[in-house]
Amino acid sequence: MSRPLRLSRRRFLQAAVSLAGLALGGAFAVRRWGGALKSRLEWALTDPTLGDAAQGPLPEGVVSALVAATQGLVGTEIETTHYATFFRWRAQTLRGYRALYGRFVVALDRAAREAGAPDFAGCGMVQRRAILRQVGVTGAAERASRIRALVFRRDWFRFEKYIVREVLALFSQTDGWVLLGYESWPGTPRGLESYTKAPSRG
Repeated sequence: MSRPLRLSRRRFLQAAVSLAGLALGGAFAVRRWGGALKSRLEWALTDPTLGDAAQGPLPEGVVSALVAATQGLVGTEIETTHYATFFRWRAQTLRGYRALYGRFVVALDRAAREAGAPDFAGCGMVQRRAILRQVGVTGAAERASRIRALVFRRDWFRFEKYIVREVLALFSQTDGWVLLGYESWPGTPRGLESYTKAPSRG
């Protein structure tokens, strides 16, 4: 029959001191580096790579939905030709964009059907904006809920980084100037006929 294992008082105190030291060391490490580690983890989770899918031409239905999403993001009717050109060029030239654009449109069309519309491109401006808010690409969600959503909605962080941010950057360099009152944006010819007209009286 085996005897119960007994610790001497000295060994018990040594074990207790070791455990207390480990606990204090862990608490110190968490306090000193925990914030940085958490920030790095959040950044890694919410800053996904694009992927390496092949490039290629975009179907016209995908282009139409992307243009409709652009109008929904900026909240107004705008000239869309350069946005369509932008999407086509990226899909045909840069790896990963064609597949990402396709997944984005599939997600938007699914949300549109749930809202009672046949597809996203066929929705009006108000409904487009509501769908974009619903799927989480126009509002700033809380950081914690965004990280929890990664388990189920990893692609939405890609949509935000590689579609929404890029669309808004293009808007700020083009149509944003027009909405501020300029005839056109920098780099485009303007005022070619102005010199033939008499100045207006204020």
